[in-house]
Amino acid sequence: MAGVDNRTVNISGCPVMKEYTSAVTLTVGMVVELDANGQLALSSVASPIYTGGEMVVTEAPERGKGVYASGTTEATYVAGEQVPTIAPYRGCEVLLLLTSGQVITPGELLEIAATGKAISAAGTNLASYRAKEALSPSQDALIWAQRL
Repeated sequence: MAGVDNRTVNISGCPVMKEYTSAVTLTVGMVVELDANGQLALSSVASPIYTGGEMVVTEAPERGKGVYASGTTEATYVAGEQVPTIAPYRGCEVLLLLTSGQVITPGELLEIAATGKAISAAGTNLASYRAKEALSPSQDALIWAQRL
């Protein structure tokens, strides 16, 4: 993550922040939703349309979770753990977990795969974010993006 040396997933805007129990292992920057039991799970729909239902896993610095300046995540949350999330609205800038091997340029449209990770928009699903930086990670990494 170029030029970002903070421990936050929310870059700008005032999204709703809440904590939920995780049903699965989650990493900071993943897009998630609530399952039928009210627990966090990976988004069941690739590239969800903004409904206020999808959220982004954020860090809990007081628990040692966070983001390194390199853009890699420090840790993950395991099933059963309380996980802080944000619900970014249109225009919010956030850090998303980008799937390794993607070559992204500023302004490029991003989709959310059913893995909860961002990928380059291929036109098959609805693009829901716009990249604000260039990134070509060899492993999953955080990318600065704006919610469409």
